[in-house]
Formats: sequence, C-alpha cells, structure tokens
Amino acid sequence: MQNWQNFYFLCGSSAAGLTGLMFIALTFGAQLVTEKNLDQVHTFVTTNCIHFVQVFFLCAVAAIPTVTSGFMALAVVVTGFWRLCRLPKAYMSIRAAQARAQDIELSDWFMSLILPGMGYVALLVTGYAFYKDSSSASSLFAGNIIYLLIIGIKGAWDQLVWTATKVNNNK
Repeated sequence: MQNWQNFYFLCGSSAAGLTGLMFIALTFGAQLVTEKNLDQVHTFVTTNCIHFVQVFFLCAVAAIPTVTSGFMALAVVVTGFWRLCRLPKAYMSIRAAQARAQDIELSDWFMSLILPGMGYVALLVTGYAFYKDSSSASSLFAGNIIYLLIIGIKGAWDQLVWTATKVNNNK
C-alpha cells in the first residue's frame, strides 16, 4: 500500500478542500436554511459533505505507514455500512421534501440515493477484499475513492446551482 501514498494525499487533500468549499457555499445560501427545510438541507448538503469527509478519512487511514489490511478492511466496512444504514433516512427526507416543495427531480433521487448506495455497497466489497488480503483491494479502494469524489462533486455542483437560483429568485 506504500506506493499509493501520492494518490491518498491527492484525493484526501482534494476532499478536505472540497469540504471547506461546501461550508463556504452553505454560508452564501444561509438565508435559505430555515427550520422548515432543515431536513432537506441535511439530506442534500450533508450527503455531499459526508462523501468528502469519508474520502478524507479513508485516505488518511490508508496513508498511515503501519496500516494493515485488517485495519483497512475494518475502516472501509464501517464507513460503508454506516452510510448504507443512513440511506432509509435520506429516502424519507427526500420524500418529505418532494411532498412540500415539488422541486425534487429524478436526478435528485438518483444522486442522493442510488449512486451513493452503489458506492457504499462497493465499499463493503472492497472491505472484504482487504480482509481477504486480495491483490485487487487497493485498486478497488482507489476506484471507490474516485467514485465518491465524483458523486460528491456532482452533488455539490447541483446544490450550488440550486442555491444560486433560489438566492437570485428571492431578491
């Protein structure tokens, strides 16, 4: 796993920077966050931010010089399972938002439930590969990291466009 250090550093640093940018973007749209739509904010913004935090965490763990395959398996499975367990709550929140706002599109469902769910299942598979000390574990892990970054970036972009639209419409 030592020859992956540059990859972990690059992806972990990118994820940390993107997490910070999410906070800045949320600050610009802070007037849109109310008690009434707080669950929507948690569903959409938190999901995107968690993708970045998850990538940062996993890259940080992977970059530990003495990390073992067993510990990597545990870290990957725990984060994947934790996020997979959160999907039903996200589903309920999106349903509630759809009933209230009527501006939830099919792509929102896909980006907030289907794609992340596939990524979390892939993390479980990757954790199993680490547990079995498979030679493909590091490549699977890298694919998962890139996947989570891409869906996080896409989700963050959608959130930014939505926020800009709403802020401009409220002026």
